[in-house]
Amino acid sequence: MSSTAQAITMRDYFRLDFSAMIITAGAGQTGKTVNCVIRRRNDGLFYDNAGAFGAGVTVIAMTEEDSTNLAGLYTYQADLTETLAELNLNADGFDVKIEETTTSYLDYVLMQPRSVPYDLLNWRWGDQWFGTNYPTGETTKTLAGWLWTLMQANLHVGDYTTPLPMFVTATPGTTTKFYMAVSGPVTADSAQYAGSVAVFYDVSTDIQYPCRIVAIANDGADYFSLTQLDGTALAAAPASGDFLIALARNEAPTSADVVDGIFEASMAAYSTSGSFGDDFNRMLRLRQSNHRIINTAFDVSGQATVGYLLTYDSKADADADTDPWALATGRYDFTASYTDGLMDDYKSVKTS
Repeated sequence: MSSTAQAITMRDYFRLDFSAMIITAGAGQTGKTVNCVIRRRNDGLFYDNAGAFGAGVTVIAMTEEDSTNLAGLYTYQADLTETLAELNLNADGFDVKIEETTTSYLDYVLMQPRSVPYDLLNWRWGDQWFGTNYPTGETTKTLAGWLWTLMQANLHVGDYTTPLPMFVTATPGTTTKFYMAVSGPVTADSAQYAGSVAVFYDVSTDIQYPCRIVAIANDGADYFSLTQLDGTALAAAPASGDFLIALARNEAPTSADVVDGIFEASMAAYSTSGSFGDDFNRMLRLRQSNHRIINTAFDVSGQATVGYLLTYDSKADADADTDPWALATGRYDFTASYTDGLMDDYKSVKTS
């Protein structure tokens, strides 16, 4: 006889599953009487087959699953009353004695429950209970409720000193509209919230929906225009007393931010032709800063009459550049004429 045991989290409680397979000469044995006894190791108490543990030993009959298709398989499920918090997951677990009474087949199984995040949350985090060990001062025992309280009290946005903006509605909305019950953001503030992720809390069902703020609009009253994260309408329409928490805001830059953005940028960043930054950059280069003059024609006196001036973003580029001057960021072509050795005309034009 071979036996197995496992612990499964069923919402807020544990279920223990046991099975035994009785095989003789390669054939599953049917019609057998198979019993089990379950003892909790941390206190020595026995499972009473009714959801509790006590001092008396209770012999529990296991069920034959399917004598035709699963011959020899016997099982038992114990739905424990301990919650996740009350059942010490680090305890020694359970001793299980499984016995077939006719031929005295006997097996012992040690079962030590361990929980993993998937089991602990069971994909229903709003329904999972802490038992009696939820945080001191909390009025809710659900994991979701506790996290919701934590969010309201501690989350911040922007500079991390501004309290998290939370809004409540006193006017029923639609699956795309959340009306504010008190003075809050207006349509002029829409840019601060557009695109932000938020959480819509349906008080009646105690369910929180991640959502996105599309805009702040007005149809006679200011409201948040909302969608789910995939762009579809909310699963439920906001009702009176429901909440919305905006998890972020698009803060408008301060004047100091704007000034820093202009004057702390590198000169190489000013590359858009015709922009103020590009023209200012060129002014510095033309004032004897990182440029090269190439003369291409001369008069009989050896004075330059045609040529061009190249500008560079850095001294390193100016030192390293060679014909055809690929590192230059700007070019100015010039012409000059002279009378009796004196310049009487000079013209310079930007070509790139």
